Amino acid sequence: MSTDVISIICLGSFFGGFVNGLTGFGTGLFALSWWLFVMSPSQAVFLVIAMSLVGGSQGMYKMHSSINLNILIKFILPAVFGIFASFIFFIPFVNDLINFLVATLLIIFTLNFIFFYSFPKFKKKYDFMDYVVGFLSGNLAILSGLSGVLITIWCSFYNWGKLEYRATVQAFNVIILGIAFILMLFQGALNKSFYLFFILSLPTSIIGIQIGIFLFQYLSDYFYKRLVLLLSIFSIGIFLFNQNF
Repeated sequence: MSTDVISIICLGSFFGGFVNGLTGFGTGLFALSWWLFVMSPSQAVFLVIAMSLVGGSQGMYKMHSSINLNILIKFILPAVFGIFASFIFFIPFVNDLINFLVATLLIIFTLNFIFFYSFPKFKKKYDFMDYVVGFLSGNLAILSGLSGVLITIWCSFYNWGKLEYRATVQAFNVIILGIAFILMLFQGALNKSFYLFFILSLPTSIIGIQIGIFLFQYLSDYFYKRLVLLLSIFSIGIFLFNQNF
């Protein structure tokens, strides 16, 4: 394996871990922009799920007391159905879908941060849409490892505190991606290449996570939003560069 490949894997894991520590999700969305340079889509998705579990478990442990269990269960149940639906019907098409999913979700995520303060907060619950978002997030978990994007954006419209919001979304990701990981194990995703990629990614991911968690505690909302927006735009640029080369 060349030095360039190792560098790209480590950069992807660092940025993915950093955003995960900062926001409670985002390992896949930011790491895939790098990893798709040097891995097949199926390898990259499985590695995203594994690294998201590593990062999410650390953050979930530190913030478990802020998890809103009632809200968490409401999203988890339809998400489980979504995971199995995609595992049965769509997993053979993951190589064809991954680039479209990453590009679309990066753009949606970035636009959300640009216009975040223009959107009104919900004054009531929208249970049906909560179930829909949970179901779609479950589908995204098994197809791309990107279970956190839609639920993070949707929940931002509710008037929750920062800790409750982040802790609940992170718990959702850990549970749903854990189920996706087990299903992909049965599909035979664990091989020598995965072990090598995981060993290379783990140290830089943990460093990124710890830096992200540290900054999360001290950044104001103003700088927090703008930092994530800057990283989003940067990742879109990396992804587009990847598609052209």
